Amino acid sequence: MSNANDKPIEIKIGEDVYKIRFTLNSFIELEDIYESIDKAMEALQGDVVINKETGKPEMIDNPDTKSKIKKIEKRNINFKSVRNILWAGMIPDKPEITKTEVGNLLNFKNITEIMTAVNTALINSLPEKVGEDELKN
Repeated sequence: MSNANDKPIEIKIGEDVYKIRFTLNSFIELEDIYESIDKAMEALQGDVVINKETGKPEMIDNPDTKSKIKKIEKRNINFKSVRNILWAGMIPDKPEITKTEVGNLLNFKNITEIMTAVNTALINSLPEKVGEDELKN
């Protein structure tokens, strides 16, 4: 079953517009790098920042204003993972693009916007939930 939202996410970086979408080949590329999609997603989340004095995770305000969760764990950004996953999402529409070229598009000013676009594209690539009635047909 196709997801109705599987169209690419467009993001403007500099003067150019790039499309991000994840196909089976995108996920295979990520498996080649991380061994599994789960490990790729863990790497994208980054490591939890631990307070040296308390030994507990540092908490920050949740940037998702729609969420009921007010505080979330602070995490270090894993830049290599952001670049790799963005690259995998760009290759369906730009197969010649290299990881180095993708890395050159990223900077501290646009990383949050790009990570949001990558997350949206990842969510759009997932299948819709299949109901029991559909399984019976």
